[in-house]
Amino acid sequence: CHTLNNTVFQEIEDFVEADAVLGSNTPSLPITGRADAVRKPENFVGIHVLSPVDEMEPIEITRGAKTSDETLARAIDYTLAIRKYPIVINDGPVFFTTRVRSVQVLEAIHMLSERVDPAVIEQAASQAGYAMPPLQVADELSLATLKEIAAEMISAAEAVGAEPSEAVTSASGAVAKMLDDFDRPGKLGGAGFYDYVDGQRTGLWNGLREQWKTTRAPSAPFIDLQDRLMFSQVIETQKAYDDGVIDSDADANIGSILGIGFPPWTGGVRQFVAGYPGGHDAFLRRADELAITYGKRFHAPDSFRR
Repeated sequence: CHTLNNTVFQEIEDFVEADAVLGSNTPSLPITGRADAVRKPENFVGIHVLSPVDEMEPIEITRGAKTSDETLARAIDYTLAIRKYPIVINDGPVFFTTRVRSVQVLEAIHMLSERVDPAVIEQAASQAGYAMPPLQVADELSLATLKEIAAEMISAAEAVGAEPSEAVTSASGAVAKMLDDFDRPGKLGGAGFYDYVDGQRTGLWNGLREQWKTTRAPSAPFIDLQDRLMFSQVIETQKAYDDGVIDSDADANIGSILGIGFPPWTGGVRQFVAGYPGGHDAFLRRADELAITYGKRFHAPDSFRR
């Protein structure tokens, strides 16, 4: 996939103007790596149009290590010209909106392995205020894309000597099973976590309950399911700050609401912490409770504690 992307950009360089901006719509492949394959890396930028394109307002503009100020400005102008909202981020592991959206979707898929009924998972997200429940998001993204993103997240963790999140590895296996064993690639393929007729969603696939032996009997407090979905994204946002991928609370808040459907009542992933009942310390205590019960992925980074 990396090689194919590089080849495409190398081939089109001979057919475009010398000062043309080369934009990659990839949601996860590093922009700096793509730019190094072309003659003018300063003209290369990430222009990630979020899906579904007709509904999402933000465009994630990713600045590579060599992207020039002029190229960045032209990408912003282009975004405004097509009446979208520019969110400027830096190059890094799986970017911002993709990693923050994906970590929540993968957390939800991991819940299936804990035998939580898929309808309960979707209801927890809807009642929390999400624009779209996570298993539906997975189908919209396509499970092949989600599998690729999970692999990138696992590789990124291993590259720095960290253990990949249990939820990511568990969900990665479940997604592979959906693709390889059941041939259910998502909405465009006509079958995913949901069933579809003529492109219209008809309901959750009953095979989920059969394959993961789920139960509607409460196996965990409903609020825990909601908090796991929300806290996973808030904590991942802090990690994106630590990685230098994003450095603007405004972009993080607006991007999370308009780009990934984070509950609008919160004000966004950063404002959620500021407005949490009891404040920042209460948020950290709740994160610690989730970490003890569900795994260390909910342990807030030290930078968050400072």
